[in-house]
Amino acid sequence: MGRHINTSDSFPVGTIINAVNSISDAKWLRCDGSDKNRADYPDLSALFPANVFTATARTLAATPNNKQAIAADSTYFVAGAASGTTAMQYSTDGATWSQTSLVTPASTVVNSLIYAGSRFIAGVSGSAQPLVAANPASTWTVTTGGTTTTLSQGLAYASSLAQTLLIPDAAGTSVYTLADGATAWTAQTVPSTTKYGGCWTGQKYIVLSSLGLLASSDGVTWALTYPTSIQQSSFATSSIASDGNGTVVIFYSSGASAKGSAILVSSDHGATWTQILTPAEFLALSGVLAVTYINGKFFITCQNEFILVSDSTGLKWSAEPLGMRGIAKLPVRSIAYKAGVYLALQNGGNTSALSATENTAKFRLPASQLREYASSSPVMSLSGQEYIKAKK
Repeated sequence: MGRHINTSDSFPVGTIINAVNSISDAKWLRCDGSDKNRADYPDLSALFPANVFTATARTLAATPNNKQAIAADSTYFVAGAASGTTAMQYSTDGATWSQTSLVTPASTVVNSLIYAGSRFIAGVSGSAQPLVAANPASTWTVTTGGTTTTLSQGLAYASSLAQTLLIPDAAGTSVYTLADGATAWTAQTVPSTTKYGGCWTGQKYIVLSSLGLLASSDGVTWALTYPTSIQQSSFATSSIASDGNGTVVIFYSSGASAKGSAILVSSDHGATWTQILTPAEFLALSGVLAVTYINGKFFITCQNEFILVSDSTGLKWSAEPLGMRGIAKLPVRSIAYKAGVYLALQNGGNTSALSATENTAKFRLPASQLREYASSSPVMSLSGQEYIKAKK
C-alpha cells in the first residue's frame, strides 16, 4: 500500500531518501534505473548530464596492447593492434575493422593515439619512433627525433600552436614537440620528474608528473606547480583531459594524495582547482582508467564497469552503468567519437569493443537495491527502497 509523505517541498530536487513503504507522491520517483524523458523532469534532468547510451558489441581485427589507444577523425576510428608490423587497425563505422601494414620494427606497440590537426599520430614503445598518417588505411610515416627508450605515455595537440607534444613515461628531463606537417621531433627540457600524460587547455600544456604539474604555454619553457587543494603533489596513476577552452579535469588516485582519490576541476586553464568529489564518495569507483573529453562531455572510465559522464563544465557527474556496458561485462578502457557514434575499447586484453549511440532526450535514474531493516525484535524485518525527489 502506498504512503503519502508531506514534505512541504522542503526537500530540493535530487534528494534521495529511503522509505520502508512505497511512496505515492508524484513528486518522487523510485530509484529503479529506468530511463526518463528530460522534458518531463527538467529540474531533475539537469542533475544527470549522462544521456542514455545504446550499445552494440563489436569485435576488433586484433587484440590491442594494455593501453588500448583509440582516436577518430571525421572518417576513421583508429586503434592500436598487436605488436609488430601490423600494429594498427582502423574502421569507418566501428563495426568492421582492418589492419594496416607498417614498416616498423617487430617490437612496435602502439601506446597512445591522437588526431592532431589533419593527421593521426601514434606514440609507440619498443625501438620504433612515433608514427604519423593522414590516411590511417594507407601509409604511416616513421618520424625521427622522438624517444625510443621508453613507451609514450601521452600525446597532446595544441591547435593554436599547430604543434603536438609527446610525453615519455620516464624519469628524465625531456618531452618532445612536433610541428604540423613535420616528421622530426624536437626535444624540450623539463624539470627532472616521471611523467604520466598531459593535455592542452587552449592556453597551455599541463603534464602530470611525480612532482606535481608541469605547465608550458609554448612547449619549450616549463614550470612546475601543483594544486593547493591536495596535500601531496605526485600524480602517479592519474589521468587528465581538457576541452581545449580552459576547463581541465584530473582524476588523481589514492596514491596521489593523503586525502584519497578525487576529481579536480579547473575552469581557468589550471590556475585554480576545485575538488568536486570527496574520497568517501569515490570509493565505489574502483580503478579509474582514463579521463577523456569528446563531443562536449568529459568521460571517466572505471574498472568496475561504470562510466562517469560530466557536462561541459566538469562539475556535474552521473554514472552510466548499463548502456555502455559490454556484453561480456568488461570495463571500458578508452573512448572515441565520430559522426554520432561512440566507440569504446574494453579493458582486459581482448578484441571486445562497443559502438554506441546517444539519446539526448532521455536520462537514466540511479538504481538502488532493496535494503533490509531489522528492528530490535528478532522476528521483524522490513525491506526499504530508495526514492529521488523529481519535481518541486
